[in-house]
Amino acid sequence: MAGKAFGWGMATEMHAQCSTQDIGTGTHTVMTQVTAQGLGIPVAQVDFQLGDSNFPQAGSSQSSGTVASVTGAVDKAAKAVRGAVIRLAIDDPASPLHGLTADQVVTEHGYLFAAADRSRRISYRDVVTKHGSPVENTASSMNEPGNSCGAVFVEVRVDARYRRVRVTRVVGAYDCGRVLNRQTARSQVIGGMTWGIGTALMEHTRYDDRTARVANPTLSTYLVAVNADVPELEVLFVDKPDPVSTALGARGFGECPMTGVPAAIGNAIYHATGRRVRDLPITQDKLL
Repeated sequence: MAGKAFGWGMATEMHAQCSTQDIGTGTHTVMTQVTAQGLGIPVAQVDFQLGDSNFPQAGSSQSSGTVASVTGAVDKAAKAVRGAVIRLAIDDPASPLHGLTADQVVTEHGYLFAAADRSRRISYRDVVTKHGSPVENTASSMNEPGNSCGAVFVEVRVDARYRRVRVTRVVGAYDCGRVLNRQTARSQVIGGMTWGIGTALMEHTRYDDRTARVANPTLSTYLVAVNADVPELEVLFVDKPDPVSTALGARGFGECPMTGVPAAIGNAIYHATGRRVRDLPITQDKLL
């Protein structure tokens, strides 16, 4: 469960708060967008605050649960604030929207409009300033991460003499429900594909048999994929909302982009060499 508090202050920004965190997966960006969309205001007018345990409660960022649990609550709270501001506008005799019903008002670009006559409009800021205090709401949402899936296709080249493996192309097609932000989702897939290449061909934690201590505890002796190891990466999304998701049709994505890559690389190596290796990383000595 995740709860969110929202309020529109007397200034130009809408403040949203949640105790979730951004570990590099774009949570801050996506939740800012969700808030703006729910209210009908520009993204630049949203100040989404996170990473503080004093903010409304959120679950941990694990098991692909952040977007799935946080998005629904953010959207609900934003729409509740939107509804409250609309009610203030239509109840005010001096408002150009006075006398309308809530379903006759639309919100876009920071303004409230009469759906039938766009010349009848008033800004969020003017409504709340006249009200004299911020409009606030807290909402919660329960949602399972869902089951995202994908198909990964890999092309490899294996040196006939030395059995050196190079990944020359990776294509991944994924169904994670509605894609809330294509740029951050694509970046997540590219990172997962790169991670998968490193897992399949390079990364190996070595242990000292006598002491059970990690023998390569730093990146100086731990191989990871770098630019020269990463080929053309192609990312495709189904991008259809999940009808049972309360997170605006989105599902948890998490580690999904990475999980199929090592297996696809292993299968490609098998097709190229006839050698089935089931112990990662797949190094040259295992193919000789």
